[in-house]
Amino acid sequence: MNKYSIQSNSASIIKLLVFLCVFSTADTKLFAQSVEKSDSLMIRSFFDDALTSDQLGNNLRYLTSKIGSRISGSDNANKAVIWGKAMMDNIAPDRVYLQEVMVPHW
Repeated sequence: MNKYSIQSNSASIIKLLVFLCVFSTADTKLFAQSVEKSDSLMIRSFFDDALTSDQLGNNLRYLTSKIGSRISGSDNANKAVIWGKAMMDNIAPDRVYLQEVMVPHW
C-alpha cells in the first residue's frame, strides 16, 4: 500500500461516517416528530373528552354545591381532599396517595 491508497481509504471512511451521521440524524428527527405528533394528538383527545363529558360538570357541581368553599385548612378543604381521593380510587390508576402538607387553619 502506498500513501495515496491510505489517504483514499481515510477519505472514504470519513465520507461514510458523515453519510451515516446525516442519515441517522434525519431518521431520528423524523421518528421524534412522529412520536411528538402522536403524543400531542393523544393529549388533545384527553382534553376533548374531558371538556365534552358530563362528568366534568358533575364534579364541579358537587365540589361547589355539596362541599362548598375550600379555604386551606378548613373542614371543607379536608372534605374535598377525601372526595378527590375517592374519585381517583374509582378511576383506579396504579397508585393514589395523600401527602401531608402544612397549611394554616382558619
